[in-house]
This record gives sequence, C-alpha cells and structure tokens, in this order.
Amino acid sequence: MGIGVAPDGDLVLIEQMVAATESAIIVPAHTRPAREMPGANAFLAPEHKVVLSQDADRGRRTGRPAVQNPYLGLRNYTDNLLRRGFTDADIDGSGRDALIDALVAHGSPEMIDARVDDHLTAGADHLGIQVLTEDPTASPVQAFRVLAEHRHAQWEHDGAGPLEQAPAAIAIRAPAAGPPAPVAPRATGT
Repeated sequence: MGIGVAPDGDLVLIEQMVAATESAIIVPAHTRPAREMPGANAFLAPEHKVVLSQDADRGRRTGRPAVQNPYLGLRNYTDNLLRRGFTDADIDGSGRDALIDALVAHGSPEMIDARVDDHLTAGADHLGIQVLTEDPTASPVQAFRVLAEHRHAQWEHDGAGPLEQAPAAIAIRAPAAGPPAPVAPRATGT
C-alpha cells in the first residue's frame, strides 16, 4: 500500500488504504497534497535536510552534495521537482542556490524550526530531519542537541505545557554515511 506520482504530477493511490508515507527532498508545498491524498488516517512523515549555520554560503556548500548525489541524478526526483515549480536550470548540475535553499534548511535554530513548522502546518504528522555537517565524517550530535534544546525551550516558552506533553513531531536522522545518532529528549549539561 502506498502512493506514487503519476506522469501528470498528481499523487495517486496505489492501493485503497495507506498506512504511512515518507518522502525525501520535498518542500512543504508538496507535503500538503501528500496529506490530502492518503486521508486523515495515514501517517505522513516527510524528511528535510538541515545545516546548523547562519552563513548561507556555508549552508549551501554543506547541503548541496546531499541533494546533488543521488537525487539530481535520478529522474523520478527531478521530475517531481519540476512539477513543484522548479526549472531545468534549477536542477541542472549541482542545483541552483534557490533549489538548495528550498531543500536544505540552514540558519539559526529559530530559522530551522520555522521550516520544520512549515511541514507540520502543511499536514505532516512527523518530520525526519537529517542534520548535515561540513565534514561528512563529523558527528552531527552537537547540532542535534542545539536543535532539540531550542525546540523544547520554545514548546515550554509558548505555554504549551511541560515538555513531557510535547508531541513527538521531529525525528533526528543521521546522514546515510554515519551511524544513527543517539538522541535524548533533553540534553544534559555534559
């Protein structure tokens, strides 16, 4: 059971009941129609790449290889990007800056949090984030902690209740080249 993308760009139901969907390199504008297709009972979990850096050039330089290889070499992904309003020039080579900016959130924890919320507002039940680092062999755990601490602090600041009542809306995914990073609900002072 699942959904697929038809040649005309519409999401199509492969079987009558869909339990869950997971999509990579999509923008929130794709999350909304994905939510509408399977219906309210499906678990929708897109993925978004992030770079914890307020330097836009560094964010793009770090994120671009994860978009270019393999996605910009795979027709099913590039066709989907074209259907979502990107152009051939956007996806050519290593991808234009506007494409990388759309597919790899970079900036402060607040800026990245806003991008996460865009997917959740568009209907995602859960968002997997893949934290990328300038050195692909470096551990992203510290960036995970910074992002998690910000998200938890924001939850409590907004008066939504104690952290224990916060929805589990974000999963942390290690880059494919590395092992999964351990993630605790709240980082300690160590």
